[in-house]
Amino acid sequence: MTRALPFAMKNDPMRSLGDLGSLRPASGDTVTIDGETTAFGPVAPKWIDRNGVLRLNSVVTTAKSTFLTFTILDVPQRTVVRIDVPFTGSGRVQAVLNGVRVDHKQIVELDKGLYPMLVAARLRTGWHSLKAAFQPVTGEEIAAARDYTRKIGGIPSEADRQATVVRLMRAEMIRKATDVPEAKRKHMLWIADEEQADAWLKLHGIHKDR
Repeated sequence: MTRALPFAMKNDPMRSLGDLGSLRPASGDTVTIDGETTAFGPVAPKWIDRNGVLRLNSVVTTAKSTFLTFTILDVPQRTVVRIDVPFTGSGRVQAVLNGVRVDHKQIVELDKGLYPMLVAARLRTGWHSLKAAFQPVTGEEIAAARDYTRKIGGIPSEADRQATVVRLMRAEMIRKATDVPEAKRKHMLWIADEEQADAWLKLHGIHKDR
């Protein structure tokens, strides 16, 4: 998670994230938002309540704030879930799962594997907590979402996205620099060779073949 900036970013993250959506940060990496630089760091266990909700009063000290959170989800088997990232008119929260914007209450299909997840928040009033979670869905809900997605040709408008289902592919954790567009390379962690990259993944408890 980044250090919270003491202002609400100019862009509404639910409308435009720019390059932020492609970030794959490591602890200590920095990002600049509206001319102000902040750094990513680990989330202290005491900041998370027993339901997995982030206690914002532990990390945000101003009524207006902007911050990013980042994690890597390890999905043990193929699953279909509904994403839960509540927002309001004054509290804009956008989730990006493996580079794809996903909306509050949208159904997502996930294959087994690893999924980088970034959440961008712009708050214009004080919030006590931030929730980003996945909820189970029924077969009827999945069928209805798939049917609606087919009906609109798979390209929903912003207002329609909550009613659709999106299928996401797992992340490739090790990629060659030549396979990544130059403009996106600055947002990724680069390691000298594959042997060192394997060691880094093992150190962080991540397995590239999942």
